[in-house]
Amino acid sequence: LLKSANQDGGCTWCSNEDITFTNNIVRNVEQGLTINGAEGQLPLPRQSTRIKIKNNLFENVSARLFQVYNGATHIQFENNTGYSKYSILFGNPGPNANLVFRNNIVERSTYGIGTGADEGKIYLDKWFSPYVFENNVVLNVSQGTSQQVSDETLLKRYPAGTEVVTGRNLTGIDKGIGADMDAINEATRWVATGAGTIANSAPVQTIVTPPTPVVSNPIPAPVTVTLPEQAAPQASSGSSNSSGRGGGGGGSSSSISNRSNAPAANSAIIMAIQVQLITLIQQLIVMLNQQIQAMHAGNNY
Repeated sequence: LLKSANQDGGCTWCSNEDITFTNNIVRNVEQGLTINGAEGQLPLPRQSTRIKIKNNLFENVSARLFQVYNGATHIQFENNTGYSKYSILFGNPGPNANLVFRNNIVERSTYGIGTGADEGKIYLDKWFSPYVFENNVVLNVSQGTSQQVSDETLLKRYPAGTEVVTGRNLTGIDKGIGADMDAINEATRWVATGAGTIANSAPVQTIVTPPTPVVSNPIPAPVTVTLPEQAAPQASSGSSNSSGRGGGGGGSSSSISNRSNAPAANSAIIMAIQVQLITLIQQLIVMLNQQIQAMHAGNNY
């Protein structure tokens, strides 16, 4: 439903205008598209105007396919394909001037554009004048309804140039008439529309799952560092004293040697700990980058 509304009487400038509705699939609904010129408390707002409905598929509509009323103007229906179990277009109350209805394929079931003997040109003259109605195909599926009518009768009711086809046989219909399903599929390829094949068109695309983000910096394998063993203390021995002096001299020399190796061993331990800390920090940075990239990828899809 598209409408101009002044609900509480204080928005006379509210307007529904300069709108394009294109490349959509409307399926399994009660109403197709309704455009209300103006409603609400007096004074009424500016009427709906300059609305284009182009290249859409309306399928399995159980009631009215289109309705334009209450003074909506410059409404344009072009290259739409519509299947409705009830009617094509109603326009009262009106008038709703400057309607354009061009290159559409619409199904005529119980009612068409208007009802009874007024269906077609008489109804268009009454509610939509002036208007443009050209290069449209009416699919006559009225057989078995309360308003069954022949193809010949429909040809007489509608403006010259209207093509009437029995059933949904679209063989031989110009490809420039009706919805361009290639364009619709391209526009809706990320939307879950369900599988199926539309007559006179390409298959409808199903939803496409976005690719899994690729992380360029995988977590490196942990680094194992082997700490150096501290040198064992050398035993004191009298035979190590080559001068033949007392054993006390030899013992003193061994103790000095052990103390000189201790600083080197401590430095190696400190360096190994530093390496492990640096490696851990690097791993944390990589993991943080992964989380940021995953968040960005999720926002993109």
